Amino acid sequence: MTLSKKTYYLLRERIRSMSPGVPLPSVKDLMAELSVSQFTLVSAYAELERCGLIERKSRKGVFVADRMATGEMAVVLTQSAMTADASPVYRMTCSALRTVMHDFNPQCSFKFHMGVSTVSGDEFPFTLDLLNEAVLPRLRGVFSFYHLRELEKELETAGVPVVHLHQLGQYCVCFDRNDFLRQSVEHLKDTGCRDISFLFTKPNYESSEFIERQAEIRMASEIAIKCGMSCRNEMIVHGEGGWTEQHGYDLFMRMWKDSEHVHRPDGIIVYDDVLCKGVLRAILQLGLKLPEDLQLITYSNLGCDLPYHKSVTRVEFDVEAQAERAVEMMNTLMRGQKLLEPSVVLAGKLIRGETTKKE
Repeated sequence: MTLSKKTYYLLRERIRSMSPGVPLPSVKDLMAELSVSQFTLVSAYAELERCGLIERKSRKGVFVADRMATGEMAVVLTQSAMTADASPVYRMTCSALRTVMHDFNPQCSFKFHMGVSTVSGDEFPFTLDLLNEAVLPRLRGVFSFYHLRELEKELETAGVPVVHLHQLGQYCVCFDRNDFLRQSVEHLKDTGCRDISFLFTKPNYESSEFIERQAEIRMASEIAIKCGMSCRNEMIVHGEGGWTEQHGYDLFMRMWKDSEHVHRPDGIIVYDDVLCKGVLRAILQLGLKLPEDLQLITYSNLGCDLPYHKSVTRVEFDVEAQAERAVEMMNTLMRGQKLLEPSVVLAGKLIRGETTKKE
């Protein structure tokens, strides 16, 4: 490592503990303190300025820059999350984050960092460029839809906070999936259902996400049993195919065919609004009537339309409310302040539609 690079790192660490607008010591004083030449110090200053950590004021000196007004915010996604058939929730959330963050800081710059879907979830963070020397120095914070594993610790060491949007991490603002399942089961019980089915997708790898999903479904099954309903193992339907409309269609068709010669469910909980679009397409194709032949309830994001001629019963979550809380959390962390609530879990609102019976 060159002497100018070492000087840059020393000054960067000092600047982190200083308030915006505070002047740095004079060039002469710093040269003496750090035992470096003027050329070395000027080179370090150039790198600090490029990273938005200092600002020079003519005839006044060098000052600590406002990190809130410089640098970039990263949003971590997989490449598949922004394709045409992906859930619109990613685009909705990114748009909401950008809007809310701009209200807090109009000078803030957003950049998407897209990793490659991997066989193992542990490998995903290594497909990202967040630690790249051209990226990290200007990075102020990261919003992530995924676990970042060891990468998160390295970002924390570099002073870059990470706020999670979908899965629990050290700091997160996410929706309460358990609340969705609890409300769904209790609603189907109140509308007279006796046998219910769960439909969800399975990640392409054995991961903590799938383990969490299984635990959630197990909890919901236990609630169903306590409510006097049955939930047979064969009616817990999942498969590898992603959160797509086609996968929802395929899962429902498989479930309906497999239950042809047994007692079919009279209620179904669909774990995602994109999957639900495929389920509704399958229901129309089979000529089934909702809620006469089957009662349906789904998870939904506010603003996502469901293509059906009747209003769909759903537990609805507000993406904009999530973005507001996530940005508040990020701004607190970027200022080095302690959070009162490091994990925020948002509940959904039950919207009674015409795909379940009236109480």
